[in-house]
Amino acid sequence: MQWKNFIMFHKDLSRENYTCDPHFSFEKYTFIEANPNIESTIDTDFFGKNPIKEYELPLYDERLQKAVYMAPSIIYHAYKNNLHKDLDYIGFLEYDIPLKHPDYSSVTERIENIINGNQSLIVPYRYQHALKNLHKQKDIKINGKNAIDQIFDDYNQYFDTSFNRKDFMQAIITSQQSFLADTKTFEKIMGFISHVIENKLAERPNSWHRPSTLMDRYFGISLLLENSAKTVPLPLEHQNMKQWSESAGHTNMQISKQFTQKGWDVIPALLTEEECKQACRLFKVQGSALKKDVGTEKSIRRIAVMYKTGKFKKLIKKIKNNNFIATILSDYQEPIVEHMKPLIKAPAGGVETPWHQDSSFWTEFDPTQSMFTVWVALTKTDEKSGAMKILDNVKHDALIPHVHVHNGNERMIKEAILNKFLDEGRIVPCNLNPGDALIFRSDVIHSAFENHSDKARIAFKIVFQDAKKRPKTSPIGKFGFHLEGWLGKINLNTPINLFWSR
Repeated sequence: MQWKNFIMFHKDLSRENYTCDPHFSFEKYTFIEANPNIESTIDTDFFGKNPIKEYELPLYDERLQKAVYMAPSIIYHAYKNNLHKDLDYIGFLEYDIPLKHPDYSSVTERIENIINGNQSLIVPYRYQHALKNLHKQKDIKINGKNAIDQIFDDYNQYFDTSFNRKDFMQAIITSQQSFLADTKTFEKIMGFISHVIENKLAERPNSWHRPSTLMDRYFGISLLLENSAKTVPLPLEHQNMKQWSESAGHTNMQISKQFTQKGWDVIPALLTEEECKQACRLFKVQGSALKKDVGTEKSIRRIAVMYKTGKFKKLIKKIKNNNFIATILSDYQEPIVEHMKPLIKAPAGGVETPWHQDSSFWTEFDPTQSMFTVWVALTKTDEKSGAMKILDNVKHDALIPHVHVHNGNERMIKEAILNKFLDEGRIVPCNLNPGDALIFRSDVIHSAFENHSDKARIAFKIVFQDAKKRPKTSPIGKFGFHLEGWLGKINLNTPINLFWSR
């Protein structure tokens, strides 16, 4: 039986992902490169000088990668160029999935054993999403319709079948286009996938999220509904958070020692000075009336700016792709932005933000405290202008008792406990230049100085979470969205008191 896995990459290749398998062989694994606009870093001593280049295949449509099809573009072009014709089985893997499995000494040997005696076969390499959970992602739509429902309709129309989505809600499906199949099954599935791509079904009006995200679901459902082939999962794990993101292939993934030990740190120059000025212009703070209260300006219009403008979307992408932040997110099964908001303190007014933990606000939907905040300064912040401050070097349980203050709009650690911590700990003012960011876990005790300067203190925060750690009774909130997609649409009917301040 002839089989081969095509490893899809677009930036870097690490030999460690393959030498970890004692039966790895270039006879069974071929590397295929996408995106000619990104210079790849390849260990030619190991991989050789001539991986296949998607964009040099005889049949190649450059529009697909420009339209952000990513991995599905490679699979489509492999099919159109008949790379499977001399094979009995063909598979595809993203480049940051090591050939490791906790139950088998060799992934290659395991594949050989699975193939032996099985003619019609699907082997999902990424096997993690329940269909019901994907269906709950109501912000992911095709043609203005829930993406899963639309894909079932497209599949049934193409094959003249009558599969009902409700019959498969408990099923676990493959994801991120990593699978192996016999060539007959592959050809059948790719007939449908080619129909989807060539008719731009993932690009229809009112199709939210980029084609690569929607094609992930087209592949998953196509493999799920293919009942003529036996399915034998061989789930492998990603090394990085998101292999096809703009900054995929981080070569120096690391988290600072301070963040690991203390739960907070400062990331210098996360944004440029010009990006900070641009964000301030979008918030339109100058000349507007700002409330001088304990917290921060709670303008719905300014919150909407973060969710609805393309310029802010670019800033958010840059932030989540920062090496420090991406390293934290690499351990998350389903990383999301849980919410975000501007943080504007009026000049010459307001009082100190009380000492608190963010986890006191988020207990119900973040019981494992997977949430962390990136607090980005857009103007210079110091002790006079309302800088953040951390209560460092204190030992405490994960969640400290809090009380409501300022008419219930804020929370503060109970006074007796707080006084003890203040005596034991060390207050660290976080003086930041524009573009610097404070990053901290939700159990870190923090506060903010009042703003005594003559200018507004302008900042914003992004809160990340692992959606897999949310209780089933707490789906992603109205302001949450998945990192791989377009930004979720803000719901302007959300009660204003949800926007607690810093």
